[in-house]
Amino acid sequence: MTETVVTGAGLAGLTCAYLLAGQGRRVLVTGWRPGDPEPASGTSQAPGETSPPARWLVLNELTIDLLREVWDGGSGLFDGAWPIRCRHVRWGGSSTDQPLEQPSLAVDGARLAQRMGRRLAETHPDLVRLTAAGPAPSVAEWLIAAGHPSAGPAGGRPVHIGRRHMISAEVGLAAGESAATSHLVATGPAWIFLAPVGQRRALVQAMVPGPVADPVPLLRRLLVRTELGRRLVAPPDAAVVVPAAPRLRQPPCGPGWIAVGGYAARFDPLSGSGTAQAVRTAVLAAAAIDAIDRGADELEVRAHVTDRVLTAFTEHVRTCLGLYTSALAGGDPAGADPAGGGAGSARTSWGDGRAGLDPAAWQDEIDLTAAALRGFGMSAATSARFTLTGPLPGWRLVPHSR
Repeated sequence: MTETVVTGAGLAGLTCAYLLAGQGRRVLVTGWRPGDPEPASGTSQAPGETSPPARWLVLNELTIDLLREVWDGGSGLFDGAWPIRCRHVRWGGSSTDQPLEQPSLAVDGARLAQRMGRRLAETHPDLVRLTAAGPAPSVAEWLIAAGHPSAGPAGGRPVHIGRRHMISAEVGLAAGESAATSHLVATGPAWIFLAPVGQRRALVQAMVPGPVADPVPLLRRLLVRTELGRRLVAPPDAAVVVPAAPRLRQPPCGPGWIAVGGYAARFDPLSGSGTAQAVRTAVLAAAAIDAIDRGADELEVRAHVTDRVLTAFTEHVRTCLGLYTSALAGGDPAGADPAGGGAGSARTSWGDGRAGLDPAAWQDEIDLTAAALRGFGMSAATSARFTLTGPLPGWRLVPHSR
């Protein structure tokens, strides 16, 4: 009998499966794609060659430490990751005079997930099975919903906080450009993030306030508006677009199921904390199931999980509101884009892009964020029912002293 099914083989799903197997539970992971996507590193491509981005993640030190702690030291998980030492930030009409010291690693997320899956199977060969297929067997005692589309909980609904999207491309860095410094700028309708992923390669991402019909021309126009364009060998010739507005599943758990990772709460990519939060939800879910196994009241445990996810999401939305509002204060709404809008928003005019975000383009996103914050603030918990302890002898929920 399969005790737990994890529907999704991303970082959160695999982490939860690893912890559950460590508790001695039998686990089936669906959505697994066998084979190691060991893409060519940035140094193996021609300087002017561009390609769609791999699943690049830029992980800060706190996220890396958390992953290593959960994965028993994380030996080998980050081999080949590209180190980034500092970041330049420019928005609201100002900039830093010197790079901010923010050590991080650029990691291929697909490769990291493959390594986690292999580690999971090797560590618990008698307890874990990974398969590409779904849906979840009906005999499962617990379902961990981690995003695989073939299976998911019947309860819960996603609540989207805005309409913004992220355009991503992999590009070549110009000769002489630092391969250890990332850049974040606000220009007209977009935030643009540039992070080295190799000696002469970089990930470039643009956050825009709505759907995108033609991502490559729009991304090229946005790069021309900033000093980032001159840091590239050539403009991108391919790009992908993904929804990027924060999203919360309400509730994030129910009888026999718990959502984790982006299926529970998706964070705005610009926050840089989405991966860490995804891992935290995986730890919380495994600890919740363990607590119920040890006799804790399931309703109390599920209420605690709901409170913790909602509290973290509310704080994230509050941070987003402050970030976008501060950037908006430096915007220049005068003028219009000579090439026309590409973001699909009803408001598509913006200024010259030299300072801050355009008020017309982003006001709807800010209004939606503020309204969501007011709604979540009314229901966020004021105190925790349990305390999460770990990692030894295991991640556990213990009743909070009252």
